[in-house]
Formats: sequence, structure tokens, C-alpha cells
Amino acid sequence: MFVIGVWLALVREQFFSLPSTPVLIWSDGGCKHFKLTPNLLFMSAYQARYPQWRFIYNFFPSYHRDSICDGLTAQGKSAMKRWEKDWSLIFTHHQLVEALSSVWGFNVSLADVVVRPGPKPHITTLPGCCKWYYKYLFPQAGVVSAFEASEDLENKKTWEKSVEMFSFLWQ
Repeated sequence: MFVIGVWLALVREQFFSLPSTPVLIWSDGGCKHFKLTPNLLFMSAYQARYPQWRFIYNFFPSYHRDSICDGLTAQGKSAMKRWEKDWSLIFTHHQLVEALSSVWGFNVSLADVVVRPGPKPHITTLPGCCKWYYKYLFPQAGVVSAFEASEDLENKKTWEKSVEMFSFLWQ
């Protein structure tokens, strides 16, 4: 739900001022973080909700702690250690934002937490969606197209699943 909250805030604060344009998203190749079925289905529903932008979700291959994303994470951790050494232990999210904001080039803010009442929705998986693909497009709600490389124009695999759990996007 954190990732969904971040996306909702990002669109509200940033994208509404953009003209119709592709939105290139880059992330590390962590299967356990961002290539999860719920995240990809959410992006599919998001694409249907905001058709004026074309979301292109790209992933860096895993470099075993040597990727660009890992380098940025190391800078953030270093800033947190400096903060705790110079000031005090970090106990609140406001302290964390202040510590991370001290890194040059970091734009840090709090995301809204999205909490939906009711039972956790059952999500069937997209088999094989994680390890072998590095770009995803979302041609319509509930459809995820996977590509082997970011430069590929022809998809290698397509999945279709319900995105009913994200109906709140249209409210």
C-alpha cells in the first residue's frame, strides 16, 4: 500500500501539470519490491485511469548491490547515520525526511497512506512476471505486457487479471 500511496501523491503533485507524454519509470530489478503482481496490476489500472500518459515501467538488472538504485540507497543510509551521530536517533517520519533531505539532489516528502476498509483482496499471481522481463507496458486495465529489454518494441508475454481491487482510482 505504501507504493500505491506514493503513486497517488506523485500524480496529484506532479503529473497533472504535464501534457500528454510518456512517463518513463526506472527501478531496480528487485522482484520482492516492485515487480510484484499487485504493483503491476495497480500500474495497469493506473494507466487506464490516466490514459493521457503512457506509463513505461523499466527495471535495471540486478547488480548485487552495485546498481544505481543501491548507490542512492547507500547515500540515504549514510545521511541517516550522520543525522543520528550529530543529533539523535531517528524516531519519527519527520526526522527521517529531514535527514534524507540533507543529501544533495534528494527530493524527500511524506506520502499519503492509503488505507482501504475491508478484507485484504485476494490477488492471483502473474506467473513468471518477475525474473526475466525488464520493461512493462499497460495497454488496458488488467493487462500487463512484458518485454525482455527496455529497448524492445515487441512484447514477449501478456497477462490479463482483474483490477477490481483498484476501483477506488475512479472514485
